[in-house]
Amino acid sequence: MHFNSLFLLVAVALFLPSCDTDEENTSPESSIVGSWSIDDGTGSGKTTTTYQGETYVVDFTNRLVEPTDFIMNFHANGTVNSQGTLTMETTTTYNGQSEVHTNTMSDLFGEGEYEVQGNTLRAWTDQSEASEMTILTLTETELVLEASGTQTQIKDGAEARSEQTITYTCTRVL
Repeated sequence: MHFNSLFLLVAVALFLPSCDTDEENTSPESSIVGSWSIDDGTGSGKTTTTYQGETYVVDFTNRLVEPTDFIMNFHANGTVNSQGTLTMETTTTYNGQSEVHTNTMSDLFGEGEYEVQGNTLRAWTDQSEASEMTILTLTETELVLEASGTQTQIKDGAEARSEQTITYTCTRVL
């Protein structure tokens, strides 16, 4: 789902230090440098569509389907790239009826640049618009990102507004 790929990078970063003194002295910029595999991903949201005076609301949940070979590489020179694939399962619910769809994505955000400023991780890549992520956890071995965002599309007189929050848990690749 293209919406999910845009919001893998969308969010605001919050660095939560651990109790380990060495990790407390490590800046978020240097801690994030390295390769990270996505081990878990869950999210939820809704899409509100308005067409000819009628409003339709569809709730959805997302979850990462295992296994995944998706790797994000944050380099010390401020560049970022990704490789591999990731499969998300989306369950949509409308009027009490649910449907499940899976979508496998590759080259999710290609190559680009990133920066960490305070508690914000920003990225600009060739596969998506500028985006921000919240870093909920950043240790030597674990990175937890939360992405939130809204996207509005207008087509053939219908306006669809999607709101989503998704959390990814990543493990440093050694």
